[in-house]
Amino acid sequence: MIPISSSIPNGFQIFTADTLEDLGDLLLDFADTYDGDAQVRLNFCSPGKHPFTIPEAFQLTVEVMNKQLPPDVKIFCEVASSQIALQLARYLPGGDHAPREARIGNINVRILQGDITRIKVDAIVNASNTLLRLGSGVSGAIRRAASNPSGLQAALAAQAPISPGDVAVTDAFGLPLTRTIVHAATASGDMDVIQKAAKNILAACSRWHIQSVAIPAIGSGTGGLPLENCASILYEAIATHQKDNKIFPANIIFALNSETAFLIFCEIFNAGAKGGTMHINP
Repeated sequence: MIPISSSIPNGFQIFTADTLEDLGDLLLDFADTYDGDAQVRLNFCSPGKHPFTIPEAFQLTVEVMNKQLPPDVKIFCEVASSQIALQLARYLPGGDHAPREARIGNINVRILQGDITRIKVDAIVNASNTLLRLGSGVSGAIRRAASNPSGLQAALAAQAPISPGDVAVTDAFGLPLTRTIVHAATASGDMDVIQKAAKNILAACSRWHIQSVAIPAIGSGTGGLPLENCASILYEAIATHQKDNKIFPANIIFALNSETAFLIFCEIFNAGAKGGTMHINP
């Protein structure tokens, strides 16, 4: 639980957030009612177990503050130690781990480091196998986060097997922040398979009218595809997809599970910006 207090002319209002979605909603509500006289304080020191990490909550706070609040608003975040404060500073605008934003044609792209099951989007992509069995990696994270993993596995079994690079679409089966999962058979990590999968993922978004989608570094886990190749394939797939004036998806988030992946994706997509097709904003 994250206690949130907003100081207003008539005193203090105190709220609590148990999930990232709660925190985002509270911050957005504050932004909607802000009249120039209030401040927000967030306490990241409270004990207890949360379905999110302190960096994830801090990242969300920074994103909402930057996009929804006037530049003069001050949000005070209390943490347990100066060491944690230094770690979180990396997520401030311009910091090493601040999410990067881009635009490729009519598609908005965001690159961030975080758990794909904790991102609020219409759909997430599962890096799966041809038998569509929930295993480790992204599949394991989805299995742990879903409230009905057995139902999800049964829905996958009904569509299995699929060919390498093909996709299967299912309900989210209780994932709290998304409604759809696009399962892509990318376990082999072969470049031609990942190219096919990237194209099919975007085509599925178009077919199912998926407005926003979160995608991991497909093929780079057990498949062993180098991250540079993975990022390049996904960049090219997006660039090709948007040239056909596709309406969906409008927003793509790359949810990466390591600092190395985050930095490589930023480097590859930033290199694309030099060709004039996109722009990265820290």
